[in-house]
Amino acid sequence: MKSKKITRKLTHQTNLTKKTKVKNYIVHIRGTLNNMIFSLTDLKGKTLYNTSCGSWNYSGSRKASTFATRDTGNHFKEKLRTFHVKNIHIVIAGVRRFAAKKAVSTLCRTFEVLSIHYPNQLPHNGCRKKKKQRK
Repeated sequence: MKSKKITRKLTHQTNLTKKTKVKNYIVHIRGTLNNMIFSLTDLKGKTLYNTSCGSWNYSGSRKASTFATRDTGNHFKEKLRTFHVKNIHIVIAGVRRFAAKKAVSTLCRTFEVLSIHYPNQLPHNGCRKKKKQRK
């Protein structure tokens, strides 16, 4: 009997002393012409949660408004708190990159942002050169 109590105490103490790893997550923000989509993934790319302006009962042209983007960003921020997220990488893509800045600012105030990435912003070959003048 005494040995069982001792092992229980030891396992209980080791569980308390284990350090929890702080996980890094990636927040993808995609701004289309008619909607704003937020998704949370781990570093391997597995989607854990996603939401959009349309899922919060905004329809039609109201989905593209900055109010809907800010409101959805706040809902997304509250959901991230339930996941106990502390460090995030932000990836902003799509047509409405600059409309996502308000949502990013709310995330920056709440969580520690490790990086902000804008993919596909630069053209591959640069600008087209002017036509040579004929002589």
